[in-house]
Amino acid sequence: AKLFTALATQKRKRKPFAIVNIDDRYGRQLLDKIDKRVAVVTYGMGTGADFRASNYRGEFSGTCYQLDAHGKSYLVRLPLIGRFNVGNSVAALAAANALGINLRNAVLSLAKAPQVPGRLELVPARRQFQVFVDYAHTPDALGNVLKTLRELEPQRLIAVFGCGGDRDRQKRPLMAEMADRLADYSIITSDNPRKEDPNAIISEIEKGFRSNRYEKIVDRTQAIDRAVALARPRDIVLIAGKGHETYQEFGDYTIPFDDIQVARRAIEDHPVEFSS
Repeated sequence: AKLFTALATQKRKRKPFAIVNIDDRYGRQLLDKIDKRVAVVTYGMGTGADFRASNYRGEFSGTCYQLDAHGKSYLVRLPLIGRFNVGNSVAALAAANALGINLRNAVLSLAKAPQVPGRLELVPARRQFQVFVDYAHTPDALGNVLKTLRELEPQRLIAVFGCGGDRDRQKRPLMAEMADRLADYSIITSDNPRKEDPNAIISEIEKGFRSNRYEKIVDRTQAIDRAVALARPRDIVLIAGKGHETYQEFGDYTIPFDDIQVARRAIEDHPVEFSS
């Protein structure tokens, strides 16, 4: 609220706008706290939003939804998957329109939106299964990504993840709990172990599993290779934790490591299997 209040006190040629998500409880609370000199534009997927998204449909190639704003409806196509990307794109459309950009042109431009590196990034596979890389490295983030991939209705959802060393240890079993609940099978591996023993980190993660639907592979390259080898038609493999990073940290040194490139090599190394 302080940020929006500060907008009202600044001298500007254009009236300041506040773009507020009313699907969010705190966003709704903000509405009564924003200075009256600031124009409020609301967005969300619920009724009552100035910019409302509905009829959301997700596919491997992206997302489409209906946008209702200013009494008109628009079909929005977005080459990114996930309900969270719907919310982000509606916020972007509302902000662009508030800045004077034609809404139809803004909608059309979203069809060419670039992939954010390491955020639910699809690895080109040319297989009957799909592989995604994501930066999710907290329990909430991992849970949200797994839920998003569940919406694509995979036959099985296989998760590869670990936890960074010299960081919050309490989240380690919580990551396992999330994977145990939302993935069909998990492979626990190294993330950035830094100065900790990778095996010790994995043991702490393992405590969060109640089922036996997991295995442990310390070497991240081998873990990714194993996940790809396990994948069958209509499966989805999620490689979580490092996303856009192109290195892996061990003690006082780092090595080049790119989940996308490692996954590509794993896919190339495993031939297509045809059922007899």
